[in-house]
Amino acid sequence: MEHSSFSQILLGLDGSPHAQAATEYACQIALAHNAPITGVAIIDQPGIQSSSGPVPIGGAHYDVKLEDQLLEETQAEAKAILDDFAHSLVTRSGHPDTVVKSYIAENDIDMLVMGAYGRRSVREFFVGSVTYHLIHETEIPLFLYH
Repeated sequence: MEHSSFSQILLGLDGSPHAQAATEYACQIALAHNAPITGVAIIDQPGIQSSSGPVPIGGAHYDVKLEDQLLEETQAEAKAILDDFAHSLVTRSGHPDTVVKSYIAENDIDMLVMGAYGRRSVREFFVGSVTYHLIHETEIPLFLYH
């Protein structure tokens, strides 16, 4: 049996407890394969707007600010865990599954690590989860922390 080696690990960061636990596993995988980790935090503006419902003019601005604050906290927590590993942290904006698939293709990522459940459970109920889309649409190994 041939042993696979991973050279670029992408870690999904969304602030959920599952993503935080997945960070620990990404570190173990990185250590075993001597691979750098890229943590990606995504500002899901369409998701923010759809989960906010009707808001007064300018109200969506505060939802985006809250999302920015959460992402900063998430990245700070991830950085504290990842400090002993070769890593980088990036922020992108858009639909999470689309952003992750694009990032994988553009950066030669060969392993994706993420939590099985994110923070947007109501939106995911109606349009499908990011996890579901990535399981069915990515062609690289995917480690899900459940």
